Amino acid sequence: MNKSHALRILLFFTGIILLGAVILSLSVSRAQGVAFSLVEPLFTATSAVCGAGLSVIEISEHYTIFGQIVLLALMQCGALGYMLLSVVIAVLVGKVVLKDRAIMNDMFVIYSFSDVFKILKKAIIIILSIELIGTVFLTLGFSSDYSFGKSLYLACFHSVSAFCNAGFSVFSDNLASFSSNALLLYTLMALMFLGGLGFFVLVDVLSALKNKNEKISYYSKIVISASAVLILAGFFVFNAAESFNLLNSKPFDFRVNNSLFQVISASTAGLNTLEIANITNFTAILLMVLMFIGAAPASAAGGIKITTLILVFAYLRAIIRNDEDYQFYNKTLSPETVKKAVAIFIVSVLSVLAIISVLMISEHGKNPIKIAFEAVSAFGINGLSMGITSGLSAAGKIIVTFAMFLGRIGTLTLLIIILHNKNSVKGIKYPEAKVLIG
Repeated sequence: MNKSHALRILLFFTGIILLGAVILSLSVSRAQGVAFSLVEPLFTATSAVCGAGLSVIEISEHYTIFGQIVLLALMQCGALGYMLLSVVIAVLVGKVVLKDRAIMNDMFVIYSFSDVFKILKKAIIIILSIELIGTVFLTLGFSSDYSFGKSLYLACFHSVSAFCNAGFSVFSDNLASFSSNALLLYTLMALMFLGGLGFFVLVDVLSALKNKNEKISYYSKIVISASAVLILAGFFVFNAAESFNLLNSKPFDFRVNNSLFQVISASTAGLNTLEIANITNFTAILLMVLMFIGAAPASAAGGIKITTLILVFAYLRAIIRNDEDYQFYNKTLSPETVKKAVAIFIVSVLSVLAIISVLMISEHGKNPIKIAFEAVSAFGINGLSMGITSGLSAAGKIIVTFAMFLGRIGTLTLLIIILHNKNSVKGIKYPEAKVLIG
């Protein structure tokens, strides 16, 4: 990715956020009697577009139905992103600009321009189809408590929120009131998981199912297997850690359903059925790790991405074993890709530490674990919170807004824009130096 590509991504998200903030500031979007604030619509629009799900206000009380529909549209636009929106425009106009194709190729690691258009068209159809199916099942789940019209609206909003990994809910307690509704929980889990797999894994898997002789790609294999391992490991740890706390004396099915839901949600959307403010410090660290890792590339989820973690693992194993090649799953990985993964990991860790440090200063007196949780959730554009979001200072809200934006566009994208020097001279080799380590 070069500077112009990175700048276009930055400008796209900035433009959508500012437009969303303006619309959310209008009286038609705000409920009667709600005080106007410049920070809140900007924070909410950033959270929706970036898929963070953090909110400093109660969505159902602060925004009208129109405002909530605007939020839904922002979530969808943010999840589809610049690449898929470019394909939508291309379908309508009938052409794709070459530089737009270059960005698609660079961002989604596709090597044939002719394949990009077809794959992204399929992705849009698959995305909308999954959200529609999710809406049907969620409507059935909500119908026991609400009228058909209300159930349909709630189902549509939460289907988009879950699949786009946005984490927004129109309920004041998020989804805690539905923690015993198995149909709702498993539908939302399926939506969050599928949204976290990424567009191209979905296209790949469906193509393999359609063509019996076709196998899923190596990329899809490692994404699906690594995601499954991470979720199952997180499930067992979460269930054990909260056995004497939030899950104490709860029925077996409740424990299983909600433990699995929270682990999948931590890696993807950030919806919650349990009171996150009351989890143990150990569980908070577990969820922070899951939020920091996130899900797959080219998905709506945030984090450093699960493939980055795999490449970092391959790098460390090669260093420890003194191997010349980086290997994983019986394949040799590109050294250039591994270097990028290590760079993303290091820069991301430093970014999170910086965000935590600044928040510690602006939110002096608040629980350090809760501040760290908020910072990781914002950077991982997850949405889970230990209950301090609405109580953040104006400076704290701005910091979290920036963290969400940084998490969405990616740390390397921002560094490319800031540090790229087109006049730099390449090919110069300096004398080798010896440095002690360890």
